[in-house]
Amino acid sequence: MSVVAFKLDPQGDAFRRDFAANRTGLPGAGLAWLDARRASAMDAFAKTGVPNRRVEAWKYTDLANALDGDLAPATRFHGPVADGSPFAEIAASRATLVNGILYSVDRYPPDGMEIVDLGALDGAAPDWLKDNLGRGAANADQPLGAASLALMRGGVAVRITGKNAVLRLAFVNPARGFNWAGHARVLIVVDEGASLSLLESHEGDGDGTSLANIGMELVLGRGARLEHIRLQSEAPSALHVTSIGATLARDAEYRALYFALGARLSRLDARLDLAEPGAQATLHNIAVLSEGIADITTVMNHASPHTTSRQLFKSVVGGHGKSVTQGRVTVREGAVKSDSHQLFK
Repeated sequence: MSVVAFKLDPQGDAFRRDFAANRTGLPGAGLAWLDARRASAMDAFAKTGVPNRRVEAWKYTDLANALDGDLAPATRFHGPVADGSPFAEIAASRATLVNGILYSVDRYPPDGMEIVDLGALDGAAPDWLKDNLGRGAANADQPLGAASLALMRGGVAVRITGKNAVLRLAFVNPARGFNWAGHARVLIVVDEGASLSLLESHEGDGDGTSLANIGMELVLGRGARLEHIRLQSEAPSALHVTSIGATLARDAEYRALYFALGARLSRLDARLDLAEPGAQATLHNIAVLSEGIADITTVMNHASPHTTSRQLFKSVVGGHGKSVTQGRVTVREGAVKSDSHQLFK
């Protein structure tokens, strides 16, 4: 990164200082496989730093300018937490994360579901976690995803081996009395032939500056199914970035419905790799804003023939609200029979 870029990126410099000062105390520090991936992720982040409008893919969402002053790393929250999302009454296993750190798991996971606290990683981490954590949403093309891995203070990893599982992921960001940044990871592995309905919500309160930075990895085995409903309704002063990296094996299917309703600035950066024949992805996004900026950026990589993707995005904005949709489809050589449709409104 050039000297000029460093001067234009004081927040990125703060992230690098955080990593240099605290890397040995982060969850899982000392595990060789994780240390190596964290170091690689920080190198990837440093190529861009916190993106500003000079970065082409972020020209509509100047995150660097939106970050005012240093943000303290989020710490574990010990007070009461209320789940106010529309999913609260749905019968399902629920993992609640406060400022990106696992707070509780309600309803013990049923057979066919395994949940691991990424804030308490140690040498007993299962092989499926070690094989997948940090493989996606951690490269230079997703710089905030890379930062979420390098600076990860918490998060959750889930493996699904059965059919028709339902999981609630409730991200709650209460007022803390200080400006904070929470870097978290979510890993969802759906084994061959397994299926999951994932209900994900993000809500918060307070009027201080906060950054919820989440890296989410979705790994779908052969014939796996994942239905993903995501509701982002953060506080009006909040900043929110989620970087999704998904890999779909043969005949796997990913269906998603994303809602963006809150935050001063939010960005959902989804990069899907349709890796083998028969993989299918369908994305729907709805943004409803009266103020703030909501950006969804998708990259759909048809890496194999006989893969299909469809995307439909709609926005309703008023007042000072702004919705931005950016999409790109890539087809690798040989994938000539893949099919993709996009519609932005």
